[in-house]
Amino acid sequence: MACAQSTKISVVEVYGNRKTGSDRILSYINTTVGDSINPASFETGSIIAVLKTIPGIKQVTVNPVCCDAENAYTVYIGISESDSTILKYRPTPGQNIRLSNEIIESYKNFNQQVRAAALKGESSEDYFEGYSLLTYQAARKEQSNFIVFAQEKFKELEKVLKYSKHAEHRAAAAQIIAYSAKKKLVAENLLYAIKDPDENVRNNATRAIGVLAAYLSESPETKIAIPAAPFIDMLNSVSWTDRNKGAMVLAELTRGKNKDVLEQIKKQALPSVIEMARWKNRGHAFFSFIILCRMAGKDESSMIEGNFSNNWAELVEDLIKQCSI
Repeated sequence: MACAQSTKISVVEVYGNRKTGSDRILSYINTTVGDSINPASFETGSIIAVLKTIPGIKQVTVNPVCCDAENAYTVYIGISESDSTILKYRPTPGQNIRLSNEIIESYKNFNQQVRAAALKGESSEDYFEGYSLLTYQAARKEQSNFIVFAQEKFKELEKVLKYSKHAEHRAAAAQIIAYSAKKKLVAENLLYAIKDPDENVRNNATRAIGVLAAYLSESPETKIAIPAAPFIDMLNSVSWTDRNKGAMVLAELTRGKNKDVLEQIKKQALPSVIEMARWKNRGHAFFSFIILCRMAGKDESSMIEGNFSNNWAELVEDLIKQCSI
């Protein structure tokens, strides 16, 4: 989520690098802690280009992410090396279809209000209906519109999500379709969207699945299952949004310490979970910290406090030792 005003960089995190040291990677760029940043003009292309000149690095992503308690940014640099697994997405669809102006304007305004809520520290939300409802009233007003759109325009949303060549409209459709009462169809459409070539579409769809998964865990009568495998793959993605939202879904799917899913994560993505649990922004590290705690068999009631404690770094290293046995 990006903030509109100029502010400072508080942290630069490098992830995905297994052979190339983070210090070496950072030595190639001029971006560092304390620099001013304006998201509207922040140049990621030059950083990506220079890092791709490092031998053994084949893919790079750069995401400036807002905001910590001091309203500062974390810059995430994702690295894929020559032997890394690159996630495959479906080709960009080609139909020249769009959502109505009413829907797309509501979506844009919602995103603006979410940024305003973050700046004011009013981002709390509930998942009781299987979709997000923020307490920040200006954002919640647009979410009320989403409920109406999802009820009255479901087919339009579904068609745009699958076939539109316009990424912003697919992203809007992914977010809004989640507000339908047709939970099974919602799950099917969102699971389709997590393979979209655009990271904003995947981000919206995956977050909506995380919210839906929380609802489904309390509503077993729906008999709707969310598979873990695609989200475990996301933990190894070079994309920050894939990792962030994939961990969100898996934190829901491992409630009750689902041993099969935890073992699958451990086998396929433990190094990624570890590096994300070490991220200094504890909000961004939260879901991976929770997963790591569950792998180590920790008591659920103490996990949140532990993630945000002053000695979180020591706790993470202790968890790593326990999970590596």
